[in-house]
Amino acid sequence: MSLKEIAAMTGTSVSTVSRVLSGKNPKCASQPVADRIRAAARELGYVPNPHAQALKTGKGDAPAPWLVAVVVFRLSSLAEDPFFEELYRCVETELLARSCQVRLLTQPDSAALDTLSAADGVVLLGRCDQSRIAAVRERNRNLVGLWRNPMEGALDQVFCSGEKAAQTAVDYLISLGHRDIAYIGDGSAEGRFVGYTHALLAHQIPIRLPLVYETDQTREEGRSAMERLLEAGQATAVLCANDWTALGVLEALKAHRGRKTPPVSVVSIDNISAAARSVPMLTTMNVPRQDMAHLAVTLLLDRLERGHSEYLSLELPARLMERDSCYVNIPSQ
Repeated sequence: MSLKEIAAMTGTSVSTVSRVLSGKNPKCASQPVADRIRAAARELGYVPNPHAQALKTGKGDAPAPWLVAVVVFRLSSLAEDPFFEELYRCVETELLARSCQVRLLTQPDSAALDTLSAADGVVLLGRCDQSRIAAVRERNRNLVGLWRNPMEGALDQVFCSGEKAAQTAVDYLISLGHRDIAYIGDGSAEGRFVGYTHALLAHQIPIRLPLVYETDQTREEGRSAMERLLEAGQATAVLCANDWTALGVLEALKAHRGRKTPPVSVVSIDNISAAARSVPMLTTMNVPRQDMAHLAVTLLLDRLERGHSEYLSLELPARLMERDSCYVNIPSQ
């Protein structure tokens, strides 16, 4: 499969296809065009040709490309969660830029997992339990995890702590004068909820269970939870577990506009591309997807090339993106 065929399929130039798939010039095409090119490459089974690249650069013969499987257990389709869709795009770009073949597996069954033994390495994308990590390791011991919170287990991993991101977000809301802060998302022992509770306790603010709305972290459930929260009228601010939920929360707030209620501040976690296009623009914690993908692929290929043998854990920080969805809270007299 050639770059020329992908260009013909997508109505772009060969040079644009080459730049997008190499990842060397992220601004060479708009996001929709780049997404179309990557989708076509996956559909056509595009595999980088390292031998042709070696001839072009004059560096002699090149080794056969590594085959890397990217496994997502919690989603049947990346379209269900824009954060993981964008994170996968970063991983795919990194792998293609390093002349790797890429295979995506979502919600794999046992038969699909058995194909991992034919791959050179595996990237685990998103949270999964120890039994699933063990199932992957039975089939392939070259793996790296890429997620929001650290996991136990014998594997390399790159993460951005959801717990610390949530703590920073709540600290920010408190600095604006908020004390009645709701939480919308996974209300179990998941890191972001733990960060929410720890931040409140650190400021001697009691945890009020009526302000915790446990959802599946979708746009629809975010909107529904916010509608119930507005009816109760108990909170001046909300921490959402992810941006996808927060966009639904903003929809509920817009539908509620015009009623005689004070504005509600909204902050979330991820900084997906849609967060900067929402109205109002969403204040969120940036999870550095490109850096995480770069480091995860670097770790995996280094292990494949026997560059390291110990299991490494790399943490990247989340950074607050202050935008328009948070307001100073002036307590009523």
